[in-house]
Amino acid sequence: ILGTSLTLLAALITGCNSNDDDNAALTQVPSTTQVTITPSLGKILNAKVVLKNAKTGVVLGSGITSTKPGADEGTAKFDAIRTTDPVIVEVQGTAGATYFDESTKNSAPFGAGQVIKAVVPTLTSNANIGVSALTDIAYKAALKKAGDNEKSITAAIATASNDAIRTALAPELSSITIAPALVGSADDLTKLTNTPEGKYALRLAALAQLVPNTDTTPALTALQKLAEDFADGTFD
Repeated sequence: ILGTSLTLLAALITGCNSNDDDNAALTQVPSTTQVTITPSLGKILNAKVVLKNAKTGVVLGSGITSTKPGADEGTAKFDAIRTTDPVIVEVQGTAGATYFDESTKNSAPFGAGQVIKAVVPTLTSNANIGVSALTDIAYKAALKKAGDNEKSITAAIATASNDAIRTALAPELSSITIAPALVGSADDLTKLTNTPEGKYALRLAALAQLVPNTDTTPALTALQKLAEDFADGTFD
C-alpha cells in the first residue's frame, strides 16, 4: 500500500510540474520598454516611425509623430520589444506628414516615399533616439560596411559609423543619436540654447542652409546631396 501511494504521489508531482512549465510557456510574453523617437529636419509631424531588429528584420514597435502642441509634439512614443541586437529606426513620410524647413522657415511636405533612418547598436530602456540627416548618412555608411546587407550590421559597425559621421560633420556633439531640440518655427531657432540638444539643432539648420532657399525643400535636398556625395564611401 505504501509503495503504491508513493508511486501515485510521484506521478502527481511530475504531472503538476509539467503543467506549470507548460502554463509558464503559454503565458510568457516578450519584454518591452517605452521608446521615444525624435526626428528632425526640423520638426516632423504626422510621420510614421518603425523600429526593427536589424539582424532579423522583425518589427519591434511603431508609432506616429505627434501633432498635438506641447512637449511631445514632433516625437513618437510607443512600447517596443526589447533586444540586444542592433536596431534600425525608420521615419517614413505619409500623405499628411510635414516638416519645418530651417532654410525656408516654412512648413513643407514630408510625403510618401520620403524616409530618414538611424541605426543604434542596441535598444536601451526608455531610449530617446534622434533621427536626422546625420543619422541617415551614418545608416548608409553602416549598410555599406555590412556589404549592403542590413542583417549583417553589427553593434560595432553601427557604433563606428555613427561616430565617423559625427566626427566628419558634427564634431561638437558627443553623439548623433541624441534627441535634438525640435525647431517648428523661425522663433524656435532664436531660442536654441548652448546645450547638446541645441547644438544639434543648430548643426541641422546649418546643413539645411547649404541648399539655397529658392529650393522648395532645402533640408530634404541637402539630405539627398549628402547621400549622393557619400555613395562612394567618402565625403568630397
